[in-house]
Amino acid sequence: MAEYLLGIFCLEGIGVEKNIREALKCFHLAKNAGIGDAAFILFEMYNYGIGVPIDKIQSIQFLNEAVDLHHEKAIYIRNALIENFDLNSNREG
Repeated sequence: MAEYLLGIFCLEGIGVEKNIREALKCFHLAKNAGIGDAAFILFEMYNYGIGVPIDKIQSIQFLNEAVDLHHEKAIYIRNALIENFDLNSNREG
């Protein structure tokens, strides 16, 4: 949990100088330690280009990792994406 909080501080510049590279490092460590919030923040960073280039493939990988870690918002978003995809697929068929 300490890595996750340090990542937030580095990302936002809270009490420390803003440092995206250090934030990413902290979030990866936290994600690997089983912190779903860290995986979800990585999803958001890559999905919306927060301090990193937009990378939709990478963002979906982090979203799936957040789901695997039982992150509720990630589960909701992934289910909504799947439902939207299914609805659009049925219209084309």
